[in-house]
Amino acid sequence: MKHTTPHGVTVTAKSEHSKGVNGALEAKFFHAKSGVSIDKAKLNPDGSMGLEASRRDIAKNVKLVAKVNDVLKGEVSMEHTVGKSSTRATLDVEGNWMRTSTCMAVGSSLLVGAQGDFIVGAPKDSALKSYSVGAATGGSRWGASLTCTNAMQTYNASGFYILQPNLVGSVMAVTTPEKSETSFEAGVRYQCNPKTTVRAKVNSNGLVQACAVNRCADKVAVTVTAAAAKNDTTPKFGLLCALG
Repeated sequence: MKHTTPHGVTVTAKSEHSKGVNGALEAKFFHAKSGVSIDKAKLNPDGSMGLEASRRDIAKNVKLVAKVNDVLKGEVSMEHTVGKSSTRATLDVEGNWMRTSTCMAVGSSLLVGAQGDFIVGAPKDSALKSYSVGAATGGSRWGASLTCTNAMQTYNASGFYILQPNLVGSVMAVTTPEKSETSFEAGVRYQCNPKTTVRAKVNSNGLVQACAVNRCADKVAVTVTAAAAKNDTTPKFGLLCALG
């Protein structure tokens, strides 16, 4: 359930029922005069709390983001955007690790990026822990991307194609050559009408999943899900109603 107060505070209450009750309470707020945004203030059922806040334009084209929990663990990020390129640096509040990433557009249809994770400490202890690179391209009816993660040990490829204005097909594959492991997932999305969407997907493990979402009224959406596995063909069903 989601509600926005006249002062611009959005409060979201979530509840899950699976052999018990679980949920969370979230709120977000933007203060226009200061430019500070509380992107998420979260209260969990166990009493733990989390806070995500950001402020744009602390300097020209620079955004500051902070995430912290109630035991003062979290991270601080700074993002700099110029033209078609963006660079972000993230440091955990204890100063143990740092992540840097950069992304830029090349031409009109190619996007390339890279990310590196560093262990931060004394000069002799600091080291590059992992890195990844990626590229994405596409046209008016299709898109494709390739990323290499875990220091070039794992390759992820994905793509989609718009078969019809209301029908989209997609595929994703992950391979680790050193371990001879490959997995894939393929899916479709069909827009039955402006209020109803059907999605279905199957993966290499034989798991088949499908869902139908119907916006039956203003700010009310009902979702029905079904799933069956290769080793258990008995369908499992689910029902979700979202307000807001």
